[in-house]
Amino acid sequence: MVDALTRPSAGTSLSRLRRFAILVGLAAVGAVLFVPFLGAGAPSRLSIGGAMVFIILATGIAAVATWFGLKWSDDAGLPMPLLRAFETGTAPPRADKLAFVALGSGAVVGALGIVALRLAQVPTAPGSFLVRVASALFAAVTLESVLHLAIMSGVVRATGRVGVGIAASTLVYILFHLSTLGGQPMSVVALASIGNGIAGLVFGWLYARHGYESMVLGHLVAHAIAVGFA
Repeated sequence: MVDALTRPSAGTSLSRLRRFAILVGLAAVGAVLFVPFLGAGAPSRLSIGGAMVFIILATGIAAVATWFGLKWSDDAGLPMPLLRAFETGTAPPRADKLAFVALGSGAVVGALGIVALRLAQVPTAPGSFLVRVASALFAAVTLESVLHLAIMSGVVRATGRVGVGIAASTLVYILFHLSTLGGQPMSVVALASIGNGIAGLVFGWLYARHGYESMVLGHLVAHAIAVGFA
């Protein structure tokens, strides 16, 4: 049985201030850690001013998406067991299954990502191994505040259907990654669409079935593997 703390009923009123603070803080750290990766792939040296603008914009967008996404998640009754326990100051539920499923799913998605990159003959991402791995927090928290916390939660809240929310967030997930390819051949576009489509579905399922925290951990692991080791 899932209790009200883990999956609140639609319309439940729950404060989001503590969750908002921790998620936006992590988003800001993710944006900062992404700057070296961004600079490594830039055609010219990234200025301090440019880096600051990126960090402020990325964190600001994440903050807006997080504020509304938390409310929509609560209204839709999507699970967020650890963060809601943190919000209410209650003892968190056991997270061993959550972590096991997240780590396993992330590892599979990351391995599939490496296969897709190898098939598409995409060169290794710029930057050192540590720079590439450190960029994972940006993908798992900063971006996910928009892609799943806001978009998926908002669609589920509006439609009452989890499947529609997963499909919508997966579509946006695919389109976002396609926008970064920049004139790649159709074979690369097709592989990227399939790979990111699978990843989006898995992350959406993790959120709906095991909680937002599970999705973040799974995405963190998948990105670290696919980008760090590709």
